[in-house]
Order: sequence, then structure tokens, then C-alpha cells
Amino acid sequence: RIVYIAGSYSADPEAGTLDALRVAEVLLKTSPEDAPIIPVIPHTMIPPLQALMGTDRLPEDSILAMCLELVRWSHGLIRIPGTYSRGSDLEVGQALLAELPVWEWSTELEDHLRSGGDLESAPTAFTSDSEEQPQKGKEHEQGKEHDRDPEALPASETKEGPKEWR
Repeated sequence: RIVYIAGSYSADPEAGTLDALRVAEVLLKTSPEDAPIIPVIPHTMIPPLQALMGTDRLPEDSILAMCLELVRWSHGLIRIPGTYSRGSDLEVGQALLAELPVWEWSTELEDHLRSGGDLESAPTAFTSDSEEQPQKGKEHEQGKEHDRDPEALPASETKEGPKEWR
């Protein structure tokens, strides 16, 4: 199974990439040999593409187009909590449109996988027919990742959710 890992990148590329790699490591170490999970880590494709194009920054729309296509080819998506980005909102929205399962990365999900549970038996954060938003991570609940004005919050942090889901 191919599982897309969605998480913030542009706010802090190094931290976002390390977070995605940690999730991928757990998926690789806990998936059975006869049914491996293949993590798609979009964070790791951006620097090589920038180098190939001879630039230090690719247009965000180009990156998002590639990422959304990868989501469509996946069997599910795991969203890393914390700083929510427009790209992650769009990736989750694309997964929901494609009726793919979407999991919110958490210690509970990690413990479930490490104790021998499989991803398919883990509860999803929300589905395309659900109006619930995923549970935010501890750092999100405590407001540590930003001190922005509530009026300036991205759509994913409002009660209504991203425009793509309305």
C-alpha cells in the first residue's frame, strides 16, 4: 500500500522533512513483509527538483500540482499535526475527494502500529462524509506553533475547515 505523508514544509523545510521521515520510518519498520507500506515523502522530492531546475525555489503551484497527483496515486494519507499549511489542507482535501482514508499522526497511531496493529484497522481522523476535523496535536492544542491573530488563521484551523471541504 502506498501512503502519502502530508505535513508542513515551507514554514521550516528541515523540520518538516525530519517529521515526515520519522513517520515513514515507523511505517517501514512496522508494516509486514508480505504487505509493505510504501511511504511517499513529498518533502524529500523538492530539493532535488529545485537543483535540476537550477533554482532555490520552485513555484508553489507547481509543487502542489505534483503533490496532488501523488495523493491521487496513493491508497491513503497520513497528516502530521502541528503547523497546518495550505498544501497539507489541499492534500487532505484531495484524499477525501478520492475517498481515501486519512489518518492523523499521533502517539496513539504510532503505538497501534508498533504493537502489531495495521494501518487499515486504525481509526481514521475523518472521512469525506464526516464534518469532523482531525484532532490537533498537543503542540497545536497548546498554541505553541503560532501566536497569530485568530482572524488570520488558515481555513483548516477554523470551525468550517478548508474551503475545498465546504
